[in-house]
Amino acid sequence: MSTRSQIRFIDADNGSVAQVYKHSDGYPTGVLPLLAQVRQCARPSPQYNAATFIFAGKLASGNLVDDERYYDPEQWGDLYDDMYPRVALGYGVEDPSTGIHGDEEYLYRVITSGQSELQGTDDWYVEYAERDDFPRFRDLDDLDDGVTAWDVADFSTKAPLYAHLEMEGLDVPYELSDGRTTKV
Repeated sequence: MSTRSQIRFIDADNGSVAQVYKHSDGYPTGVLPLLAQVRQCARPSPQYNAATFIFAGKLASGNLVDDERYYDPEQWGDLYDDMYPRVALGYGVEDPSTGIHGDEEYLYRVITSGQSELQGTDDWYVEYAERDDFPRFRDLDDLDDGVTAWDVADFSTKAPLYAHLEMEGLDVPYELSDGRTTKV
């Protein structure tokens, strides 16, 4: 069974939001390392960071560049067949105004800018809610018009990205905002 999740990238300065659906490995140890990768090449655009998250996830699941067929367009069909469904499925770009599907296990909010004023850090600030912390399936029907699961979720797990990586015991190379590189 897959652990589905939705990840919102939020620019707190201008309110811009981009949302990604992740079909599997949506638990923190499956999402946080990808966020750390994306953070290393981030731009001040939630849309760019969301697209990079999808790209990083597909690369991680497919390991395409290690296959000689990757470099021969005549063999891409065979490569695709071998890689499917690992690279063909698994991610989607979502409309933030529509909420969630209802079968997600985790919701993540990734505040990518403006957080120094909000949270006292210039690192990405990550909040997440687990399945019992937001309405799912039929419970979504009980929400008032215009209210989504995102609006009522209890994002009780909140910390800078590097702190989440540390809490989960993930050994991920990570460059801090002052230029130091650390493994947390």
